[in-house]
Amino acid sequence: MGFFGKVREAFRREEHDKTTSFYTDLQSLGISAQILPRGRPEESIRQGSKGLVDIPEGPIRWINLRRVTSHSGSGLVTGYFIDYGVPDLRLGPNSPKLLIKSVRIKNIPLLGEIVDLRWKGKDAGLGIIGRLNSDTSLKRPIMISHDVYIQGYGTHRCWIISMPSDWSTRWDIPSRDLWNCYQGIARHLLAEWPTQHKF
Repeated sequence: MGFFGKVREAFRREEHDKTTSFYTDLQSLGISAQILPRGRPEESIRQGSKGLVDIPEGPIRWINLRRVTSHSGSGLVTGYFIDYGVPDLRLGPNSPKLLIKSVRIKNIPLLGEIVDLRWKGKDAGLGIIGRLNSDTSLKRPIMISHDVYIQGYGTHRCWIISMPSDWSTRWDIPSRDLWNCYQGIARHLLAEWPTQHKF
């Protein structure tokens, strides 16, 4: 194996170790999980997948660990992203754009302390934003961590709950409070729709 082959192999082993570490950390939280074989269709929803973790119980059924490299003013930067997948067979190819995000509110714009959280976006009249805003248990875990983005993928019949990368060097395991928060968000996504909404 030549030099570049050895470099590629070293990167491959490093990514495998990080994926395995995330999986074992999930188990240490008491979350039943297993690493799935490569090649699952969920990997293709967003670019940069390095492996899927299966969650056999609960509304979140899989986690896609992604590594994305992009250009910045100082050169190449790498971000580690975590996508939490929530299957929903009600979504389909004709689903409208569904994009929701949390907005942390500061008492003084830009520099102030975070004092509240609101959900905004497009939910096509499904009532999701209203349910999220009514659930005060979701506020604190997100206020002290990072904003959350939710997007519906009709062609893949799923929702993805994600958060922006902090351009760190690994996938950070969620705290138990955050995991419960993401599970709560997923339950709101799967709640009953108004009867007039059929996609």
